[in-house]
Amino acid sequence: MGPIKNELLEQASEIEGLFEGEAEPSHDGRRRRREVNRQRVVTALLDLFSEGHVWPTVANVAVRAGVSERSIFRYFDDSEDLAQAAIETRVKDGLPLALIPHPRPKPFERRLELLVASRAELFEYMMPVHRVTRAHATENAVFAESMKKVRNLLRLQLKGIIEQELEALGSQAAVVLSALDILFSFEAWYSFRVDQELSVRSAKEILRGSSIRLLLAK
Repeated sequence: MGPIKNELLEQASEIEGLFEGEAEPSHDGRRRRREVNRQRVVTALLDLFSEGHVWPTVANVAVRAGVSERSIFRYFDDSEDLAQAAIETRVKDGLPLALIPHPRPKPFERRLELLVASRAELFEYMMPVHRVTRAHATENAVFAESMKKVRNLLRLQLKGIIEQELEALGSQAAVVLSALDILFSFEAWYSFRVDQELSVRSAKEILRGSSIRLLLAK
């Protein structure tokens, strides 16, 4: 197999551009300590999200991070700014889980298997913060736009992986792609796992079986 590449990595400038305003690494001791403490606060909030807290108080975050409430507001403008930083950190760390190696396998079933596995891993990793985005994305235009860009990248990846099968569908390709884009979305996975209380295995079987029916049905 040739060198490992990926279309999401090849569009690194787009991914990096999703989140602006991050501090540059510094060798100054005071700034470095500030960056470390800021990351401790972000990690603390992510831990609380993972434990099921949809919107922890600043006091809870401060206790978990081992810092004062006052110091948190030296690192972040307000609780919304902190939440956005935490969610953006999770998204950036999670994006590599979506990677599909190149060259892709030729058999459709193998490509589909890789896609299902990578999306399941990505969505499980993102599950704690997805609860928060569902509740607050409509209130935060900057974050909503960032999430839109991520979804567009995942749709582009999906289209590339099943391009051959879509071409065989002719005029129905656009409709099928739209249906699969929804099926392979964060929202669908959340519904499978939380609303319908399905196991990861069952959710993956739905993705796999529905994709085969949509793409290969005669």
